[in-house]
Amino acid sequence: MESALFEDVERIESICSDPSPSGEPNVASRDLEDLKVKKFARSGALAACFPTPTGLEYAAGWVSRNLKYSQSHYADVNGDHRSSSEFPGSYRTDCSGLVSMAWGLPASYTTRDLFYGTFVGAEKILQQDKRFNADGQRKRMGSRQTSQLIAYEDIRAGDALYYPGHIMLVSAVTGPSDLIIHHQSTGGARKDAIQRIGCEGDMKAGYTGTFRNKKKVRFWCLRVA
Repeated sequence: MESALFEDVERIESICSDPSPSGEPNVASRDLEDLKVKKFARSGALAACFPTPTGLEYAAGWVSRNLKYSQSHYADVNGDHRSSSEFPGSYRTDCSGLVSMAWGLPASYTTRDLFYGTFVGAEKILQQDKRFNADGQRKRMGSRQTSQLIAYEDIRAGDALYYPGHIMLVSAVTGPSDLIIHHQSTGGARKDAIQRIGCEGDMKAGYTGTFRNKKKVRFWCLRVA
């Protein structure tokens, strides 16, 4: 299915690269828009005729639709239901699925996958997650690394915050100690705020912050590798 779709995209792209005499978008451009693949177009084929939304825009779409949290249900970048067997671009509607989707990763990774291998002490932190199995994790990920550890001072929109069992996408940095996040929780896809980030932490020891609901967390800052 995916290969056939991309054949159509490439065929129409070659047509729409030649603008109409009037300067208006030609019919092929409109056809290409209709053939938009529900994922990041890694080949770049779609970018020729219309802008591809960013991962942050896709994540905001999930939030606006308040997608139900599930570790077994899948959706495409626009939040439409997909089965796990469909072409790449289907992501679980859980916290790590949202981040995997926003980062344009080829599949839905787990929170443990996304933090694994970021630094020497990562496994010790992962052990706080009851689902973590060191041998299984090494076998699953090998030398692959999906993210890198960064300092809070360097954080920007599109990065993520991890704490054992959960991961959140940073959608905006609103002040020296305030962030807006998008994340999937048992209440569904939601927008939230983390405030009063503690300065006593560091990149490897983690940082502390307070949610709007007064819940305090210690988290680590990640950027897609």
